[in-house]
Amino acid sequence: MDNRYEGELNKAISDCKAGRYSEAERALEQLLNMMKQLGAPVNNSTTMFWYLVARHKGDENGARREFVLLDD
Repeated sequence: MDNRYEGELNKAISDCKAGRYSEAERALEQLLNMMKQLGAPVNNSTTMFWYLVARHKGDENGARREFVLLDD
């Protein structure tokens, strides 16, 4: 991915860590869609993990459990 992608990912992760879950979830969903369009692996990606953290409202353990299931 390019520098713009990395910048957007880092911003979304920062939003998630700051408790701005809705903003992070929207941004991460857009990044996941971009990855899919480019044919990049999605399920085991850092982007997917942080999307799940945002969706679980910061519960990294819940996100991790769901993330592991995606890789099966």
